Amino acid sequence: MPDIATALQQMATADPRVRILHTQYFYPGDALVPSSQAASDASIRLANGVTLVKLYVRTTGSLPPSATPHLTVGTDVGIELWLPDAETWNGRLRVQIQGGFMGDAGVTAADQFAAAPCGSELPMGQLAADRGYVVASTDGGHVATTYEDTSYLLNADGTVNHEGFKNIAWRATRETARLSKATILAYYGRPQTYSYLFGCSTGGRQAYHSAQKYPADFDGYLAGCPSLTQSILFPSLIHPLIVVNNDLGGQPFKPGQLEMVSRKALTAGDTTVTGDHDGYITHWDDNTYDPTKDPTVLDTASGGTNTEPWALSIAQARAINKIWYGPTIDGNIPDPAVDNGSHYKLSPNQLWWGKIRGTRIDFAGRPRDIGGGWLANVFSDPAYASSLWNHPLGEAKNKWTKMTHKEFAEALLASRARDPDFENMDADYPDLREAQRLGKKILTYHAIGDTGVAPQSSVRYYEASSAVTGGLAATQAFHRLFLIPGMGHCTRYRGVAGYVDPPMPTLEEMFDALVAWVERGEALDHLDATSVDGKLKRRLYAYPKSPRHEGGKGAETTSKL
Repeated sequence: MPDIATALQQMATADPRVRILHTQYFYPGDALVPSSQAASDASIRLANGVTLVKLYVRTTGSLPPSATPHLTVGTDVGIELWLPDAETWNGRLRVQIQGGFMGDAGVTAADQFAAAPCGSELPMGQLAADRGYVVASTDGGHVATTYEDTSYLLNADGTVNHEGFKNIAWRATRETARLSKATILAYYGRPQTYSYLFGCSTGGRQAYHSAQKYPADFDGYLAGCPSLTQSILFPSLIHPLIVVNNDLGGQPFKPGQLEMVSRKALTAGDTTVTGDHDGYITHWDDNTYDPTKDPTVLDTASGGTNTEPWALSIAQARAINKIWYGPTIDGNIPDPAVDNGSHYKLSPNQLWWGKIRGTRIDFAGRPRDIGGGWLANVFSDPAYASSLWNHPLGEAKNKWTKMTHKEFAEALLASRARDPDFENMDADYPDLREAQRLGKKILTYHAIGDTGVAPQSSVRYYEASSAVTGGLAATQAFHRLFLIPGMGHCTRYRGVAGYVDPPMPTLEEMFDALVAWVERGEALDHLDATSVDGKLKRRLYAYPKSPRHEGGKGAETTSKL
């Protein structure tokens, strides 16, 4: 096996678009800390040796000899690789995609490490050294201060940064796969036996992009809480504030109001599996809780009986119903008893889903930077953006806060219409037949307590995709969906109101299940989930079956979702 410097030089010589930025070897027992930090007693100590490699590739032609990465324009894709010693390598490549719009400076910086992707429980260096994977990640083609900054995708003259969109949409993932495999071959003298892709949120979307466009790149895909239709999702994240501005005169909710009404909604809908209160929602479309009809949450001026400081006015209760239902064409919603807005098939007047009753919505008073920033891209107008933006074309002014319900609906439709111009960043194209033909395996999980990406979007996609790939039975042979009650967005934490610690599988448990499915043909019928505190257990079955409780409580019925 050649030394890493020789191997990488040979690879870079063969591809003039590639530059090696940094290499570093960590010995067994070394602290897993970058050079910008000092080791401490709390530092992870590596069980085996591992090599860190940082490189980048220019996606728009060859590189001048002394070129360094363009960090802000979106054209140079940075990649960080961790390679275990040959005797501890398990033969697998594991590419991990970060969330949002990526832009992690640690990917290419010599004195930093890339952040672990959303949902990951272990640093990449530890996965490589202790579990034997070659692990890789990417910055998506740029560097930004936060994962929600989209300003680089609008050129100074107001045109679309097409190269930047291509990279963040799908090409950065593909280049990471290609160059990781080239590095493996150069370093170990043999290719990987299996390759895997993991990502959550936007990373989950990119997993689907890869499976749809380039299914030969990976053998197995683990997609978490995938934001499949980002053109609608991103602006929909500011819908709660649109409701507050239009229906409550911009007056924010009082402390405790959203948490307490969410607990009421949770209690109204958490008995569908066992008959007892689980403390988290499983069948969300059964829950028609309506605070406008609950005197225990309404203040006395609204005809209620609640005299607590968090008591709701009737106007606030109506606004919460709108937040739960989601944006509509005209800003109006039906009675929750008729349509609670949570079915995976959107209603005719409904543009996107709101928040499932019982999930935490205390964030509703805080604007999401990505919502206004995305609209700034849609309308080529920085005035829509937040203060994150510093753009030559104009000043960020949060212009979206002045939108009426009708104007916001028009903005959502305009955003959806621009997806082709944004290099088809949405990944809700349902045709996975080539992945099916090639024998690839796709494991998707979506948190039912997800307050960012609606789990209904994954159900809708799975149903649409199954119709293309031969129905649910044929689809389950290569593509399975697990819905995880109570879990929050991507990460193993409680996404519901109240105090119950729901049973949730770990990322490594799901990844190991994918490996077993890909490599040994062990079809994934269920996941056994345990709460973080170890007190609750639950068996989760693949969609369309419902989860059931340990000990036989609850039936293995077909889900009504």
